Amino acid sequence: MRYNCHCGRSKTTQLLADDDGLDRFVQLIRTYFKLGGHHIQFNVVDAATLRAAQEHPEQYRDLIVRVAGYSDYFCDLGTYGAKSGK
Repeated sequence: MRYNCHCGRSKTTQLLADDDGLDRFVQLIRTYFKLGGHHIQFNVVDAATLRAAQEHPEQYRDLIVRVAGYSDYFCDLGTYGAKSGK
């Protein structure tokens, strides 16, 4: 039986901080697909970057974030969408 699920991870930037973390991240992805997963998406951005984008959106026009099942440019989210990721 195949399962479909959404898994949100908020510590990805810390996980990728060193080679050991990168190896664990690769294993996570491989395991996901071995168990029947067919789609995965990661946004690797830290909270400080998101806060800076709220303060100075003109400097983050290329920042794309995932919000409630879809991805969009951070600057196009408006105030409510940008604050919902806190």
